[in-house]
Amino acid sequence: MNLNKKLLVVALASAFAQSAQAVERLWNTSHFFGFLCDGSFTNVDCWGAGGNPAPGLNDIATWNFNHASPFTVTFSGNITNQKARIRQDYITWALNGHTYSLTTDNSVTNPSLAVGINNGETGRLTIRNGTVNAARTVLAINGSSNGYLTLGDNATLNAGTGLTVGYWEFTTAALSVLGGSRLNSSGTADIGFNATANGSVLVTGTGSRWDTTGHINIGSSTGGTGFLEAGPGGVVAAGSLTVWNGSSSIRTGTTASATGGIIDIAGALTLQGGGDAFGYYGFVDNIYAST
Repeated sequence: MNLNKKLLVVALASAFAQSAQAVERLWNTSHFFGFLCDGSFTNVDCWGAGGNPAPGLNDIATWNFNHASPFTVTFSGNITNQKARIRQDYITWALNGHTYSLTTDNSVTNPSLAVGINNGETGRLTIRNGTVNAARTVLAINGSSNGYLTLGDNATLNAGTGLTVGYWEFTTAALSVLGGSRLNSSGTADIGFNATANGSVLVTGTGSRWDTTGHINIGSSTGGTGFLEAGPGGVVAAGSLTVWNGSSSIRTGTTASATGGIIDIAGALTLQGGGDAFGYYGFVDNIYAST
C-alpha cells in the first residue's frame, strides 16, 4: 500500500471514529434570536441556540430544562438515539404511533433510558401512543434523585435486559402502566434496589400488562423498599418473584368495590424477611405461582 492510500485509510478511520462518538444534545425551549421550539423532536430550534441538529443515531438526547408542568415532545416519525436522559424536567413523549429506539447500555448508572439521575433531580416522563425500545431502563439513579415514568394511551415500553425502579440510597421512583399500555422486560427487574431506596410499580386498567420472562425483586436484602400492584384489569406475568423484607409487598386490588388485577408467576414466589403477598378484600386468589 502506497503512502497516499495509507493516509486515506487513516483519515477514513479517524472520521468514522469521530462520527461514532456520542454527542449529548440538550433540549431547550427558550427563544434565542427568533428561534422558536414548537415541541417537535426534529425541530432544530428545540435543541439550543443557533439551530443545533436534533440528536441522531450516535447521540444522547437530554431533557434538563426544569419545566414546571408537562411539556409535550411530538414525534412525526421513527427516531433512533444512543440514549435518552430525563434529568430535572417534566416531559411527555407523544409518539403518534411511531417508535423511539435507544440502543446503547453501558451500565445501571449509565443506561439507555434514564429518568432522574443526579442528587436532587426529579425527572418525570410520560410515554403515549407509540413504542420505546430501550436496552436498559433505570428510574432514580443516584442518591436523593427521583424518577417517575408513566405509560399511557396504549404505549409500549420494551425496557430491555435490566429494569430498575429506584436504584441508589434515598431515591424514590414510580412506574405506572395505564390505559391499555404494555411494559416488557427481560433479565432481572429490581424495585427498590439499595438500602433506603423506594420503588413502586402499578399496572392497572383493561389491557395494561407487564410481561417479563425474568425475575422480579421487590425490595432488597439490604433494606430497599419495593411495592408492586396489579390494579383492576391489570396483569403482571413474571418468570419468578421475590419479596425481600417486611416493608415490601405485592398485591391485587385496593378497594372493596373493585375487581383486582392478576399477578401470575410462572416459577417461584419467595417471601423473605416478612415480605407480603396479598390481595385486598378477598382478591388474594388473583396471585398465582407454581411454588
